[in-house]
Amino acid sequence: MMWATPWLAAVVAACLIPPLILLYFLKLRRREHYIPSTLLWRQSVQDLQANALFQRLRMSWLLLLQLLVLILILLAIAQPEYVGDIQRGAKTVILIDRSASMSATDVDGEGNRLDEAKRQAVEYVNGMKTGGILGSAADTEEIMVIGFSDEAQVYSGFTSSKAQLTEAINRITPSHGGTAIGEAIELARAYTINTNPEGPGRDVGPPATLLVFSDGRIHDLADQVARKNEPVVYRPIGKSEGTWNVGIAALGARRSLEDAENLEIYVRVANYSQQARTIDVDLSVGDLLVKTRTLEVEAASEADPRVVAESNATMVENGASPPPDSEAASATDPEAPPQLKPGSNSVTFSLSDPRGLTVGIRLHADDDLAVDNVAYTVIPPAKQLTVGLVAPADGWIIESAMSGIPFLQRIENLSPEHFANLVSTGETEKYDLIILDGVDVEKLGPGRYLTFGIVPPLPGFSKGESKTNNTALSWKEDHPINLNMNYHSLFMSPTWPLEAPREVSVLVEGSDGPIVVEAFQRGVSVIAVQFRPVASNWPFDVNLVKFMQNALDYLGRLGDALTDEALHPGQAIVARLPSTAGDISILRPDGVSVPLTPIDPSMTSYTSDVAGLYVFKYHTPSTTDEQTRAVAVNFFDEAEGDIATAKSVRFGRDAVDTVDAESGVRKRNLWPWALLAALAFLCVEWVVYNRKAYV
Repeated sequence: MMWATPWLAAVVAACLIPPLILLYFLKLRRREHYIPSTLLWRQSVQDLQANALFQRLRMSWLLLLQLLVLILILLAIAQPEYVGDIQRGAKTVILIDRSASMSATDVDGEGNRLDEAKRQAVEYVNGMKTGGILGSAADTEEIMVIGFSDEAQVYSGFTSSKAQLTEAINRITPSHGGTAIGEAIELARAYTINTNPEGPGRDVGPPATLLVFSDGRIHDLADQVARKNEPVVYRPIGKSEGTWNVGIAALGARRSLEDAENLEIYVRVANYSQQARTIDVDLSVGDLLVKTRTLEVEAASEADPRVVAESNATMVENGASPPPDSEAASATDPEAPPQLKPGSNSVTFSLSDPRGLTVGIRLHADDDLAVDNVAYTVIPPAKQLTVGLVAPADGWIIESAMSGIPFLQRIENLSPEHFANLVSTGETEKYDLIILDGVDVEKLGPGRYLTFGIVPPLPGFSKGESKTNNTALSWKEDHPINLNMNYHSLFMSPTWPLEAPREVSVLVEGSDGPIVVEAFQRGVSVIAVQFRPVASNWPFDVNLVKFMQNALDYLGRLGDALTDEALHPGQAIVARLPSTAGDISILRPDGVSVPLTPIDPSMTSYTSDVAGLYVFKYHTPSTTDEQTRAVAVNFFDEAEGDIATAKSVRFGRDAVDTVDAESGVRKRNLWPWALLAALAFLCVEWVVYNRKAYV
């Protein structure tokens, strides 16, 4: 219960109630008349007694009814409002969770959790504290709107405009990312801090009330610390029981070990409910349904507390936060449910090398979250590569190592002069890959390069002092160029440190600096190897053949949608298109086409927010047809797949006030009922007065 204008009601009460009571003490002025008896005039006698000054106030129904009517009118002037369990202050920040789990459809009526959260947020705005019809602007509540998933976004700063706040809430769109509230809270607090550059930051006023509309699947709540006297209110959206969800947890493509011409599509399905499920799994190539398998997925089970504790400790060491329903949370919050380990099962499909096609996986599951029922992978087109080789007379070693690669169409030997002419005319991109073996060049044109024993002519690269030996210490095993590689047997001499800029990716680290690095600079993609094969033991090692096959497969198809690229919602999709590409756009999974401006002549980027298939479209002067390139963005997040709504949450170590019912966010004005009651009692007072007046 709160009051919009209590001070006004108090002033009116002070002005009206004492005079009303005083009227009953005033002596009435009547003309004298002689009558034979006062038997029929008892009321007149009582009036004479009541109006004598300094007499005690006698019982009068008229006075009681008139006081009651006046009190009800004063209550209406004070404008009482019922606002449930939320303590409204001068400022309120509405934080709306727009993560993947908020797309669950376990709410009453149409729509999903996000739609329900937005509807209730609009109801809260419509019931925001105002000065009332007789109040002042100082009594008006100000509200700010923030949407959050992996990242936070301010949709409206503090304002008292209901139209502006409603429009901001309706602009919040779903995201298929995870849930992190830390950035949203930092933004909310920043708007309540005085950021005057001439003085230190200080609080503008009391902390704003943080009203969180979410399902409670917030991964970083344990890392938050509440400020002093900062109200935090959690409004759970969705059901904590009775929900179920199965989803694709992993998808990959690999060559069959028995037949290299065939592909194996691996699919792992997770079940987040405590009941085993039987589902059909469809595999499609393009728009054509190819195969269907029936899969039994076991039920989720309660995780071993020891395993959970070990997993949480590992997450903390890596700078991550344990899930909100972890064993640690259960120890501090008796109402927290035990952490569940999702049940899982996998299925493998076989395909006859459908390169250049989009492979889709779909689950036939009528569950509460549809986003994880579909996933895609894009198989690169079967492309025969053309390689340009710039090398001295002993460059035959590299040419020999490439001779058995099946997807290599031809090798063209280029002289340094020919290569310089290609750079000057801008024709370097006509080769899928150019290899520079021990030949220094002044400039690189747009394209893809593999260099041996030279310093790439790019900003930040330089050559260190000569060394007698450099051995490999470690390498990125998950990078495609290091597939099945073992660098421990590598020996090279003489050698020199390759000094590279900080932003490059070191693929192989040696005892005297990086041995293999990868760099992208203004349309140029380079993998630089610090030594020449002829100056090492690689000519007598099978690792040279493996390295060349990996390098050609990776660099020759660089920019194509690779199955190795596990992109998730919220990550940037980077496409390295031809430097002559124009009219570049991207078709989103929802069918919206967005025009793009390249970062540099051959690099284009777009940040994904939902899972699905993204298609780059562009034109080149050498072709008349529109060129396309597809990239798959998939939702593989077990934390978001567990969609049961948390009944309560903890803000760090502190419990958060929870509004369980919808009434907690809806304001009800009570002053109209006070006026109706005053009118009713006024009618009763009129009846009583008339009955007494005509006795």
